[in-house]
Amino acid sequence: MLTDEQGRAKCVACGLCPQICPANCIKLVPGEDEEGHRYPLIYEIDEFRCIFCGYCQEVCPEEAIHVGVHYENSEYSRDRFVYDLERLTAQTHPVSTLWDPSDPKGE
Repeated sequence: MLTDEQGRAKCVACGLCPQICPANCIKLVPGEDEEGHRYPLIYEIDEFRCIFCGYCQEVCPEEAIHVGVHYENSEYSRDRFVYDLERLTAQTHPVSTLWDPSDPKGE
């Protein structure tokens, strides 16, 4: 999950990613501030269910979701495989270079 200049998630809680996810691994609860800007109150991805298809990245209108090159995880407890918004925005691994939305033809 990418962030803006203020450190907030770029996600506008549109709900497209949970709808397109074939594994049904994304949980999204939208919220709205006083100025009418939408944001996710709860955003979680269950890595046990995720099949790393990248549909969430492709459908995101704000380009907030990027499937990284780091997908092999190991943990000591099962609950560590549910990534919440705080953990997703803290990711530091590089963004996947498999497909660049600004260069859709790959030139």
